[in-house]
Amino acid sequence: MTTVGYGDRYPVSPGGRVVAAVLMLVGIGLIGVLTATVASVFIREHTDANKETFKKGHADLGQQLAVISDRLADVERRLGATPSEVAAIDAVADLEAGVSGPIDPDQGTSTS
Repeated sequence: MTTVGYGDRYPVSPGGRVVAAVLMLVGIGLIGVLTATVASVFIREHTDANKETFKKGHADLGQQLAVISDRLADVERRLGATPSEVAAIDAVADLEAGVSGPIDPDQGTSTS
């Protein structure tokens, strides 16, 4: 990967060998920097494309969540439940499930 010529001429003195070694290392470093720069351009393009996809997905999920929340509020209203009654029912359900935070939808489902 690194060379100082065809091999017919090479540094003989200690100072010349040091200069040749430094130039070789600088050449390897330069190739590394250029390669990393090109790779970062490709990664940035890929990341930017994914960001738009994720933003659209998050907006869709937010919209679906709003619809579900509205429908739940409508069901609660039709059943005649007050907000305090709904909060009490939620607290009891959380205690029975032994959960202090949101419940994982996959948790508690059995296939048998």
